[in-house]
Amino acid sequence: MPVGRFVLDVHGESRSTWGANDALCAALQINNHLQDCGKDFRELNRVYIPLDAFAAAGANPEMLGAEKSSPELLRCIHALAGRTEALLRSSDVFASQIENTRLALEVSVINTYAHRIVKLLQVRDPLSERVHLSKAQFALFGIASVVINALRRIGRAPARGVQPSQRDA
Repeated sequence: MPVGRFVLDVHGESRSTWGANDALCAALQINNHLQDCGKDFRELNRVYIPLDAFAAAGANPEMLGAEKSSPELLRCIHALAGRTEALLRSSDVFASQIENTRLALEVSVINTYAHRIVKLLQVRDPLSERVHLSKAQFALFGIASVVINALRRIGRAPARGVQPSQRDA
């Protein structure tokens, strides 16, 4: 979260955006850990999934070394992805809270990517299936997000005391 907050501060954004920023940053980190959970275990001997999440699903960290997730491990990963989706929903207002148009559009694209990835994590097995976006998906979802969010910003009143040229710098 500190990096996101720093970026907001550099752009002169309100600290009222920090809650949504924190939710997005946390969700991105969780997505990353879930996407690479098998690789991180096998190559780095690291486990980022909480032990209580394993236990709740009847799984254990050693299952991350398999080529394919057991039903228990898959239940654990899918449940964590579901919780991450809820976290992402609380970040959906983030882009609209940001005054700087370019930063807002970048955040909207990142949020869109995060939602797409969490959907993959809810239905796929990160040990044996692709849970990353393809180049084409990156392009498609990125362009769609920019267009949709740019249209939402049209006609939006500038922040008090800030000229549009300053806000978008």
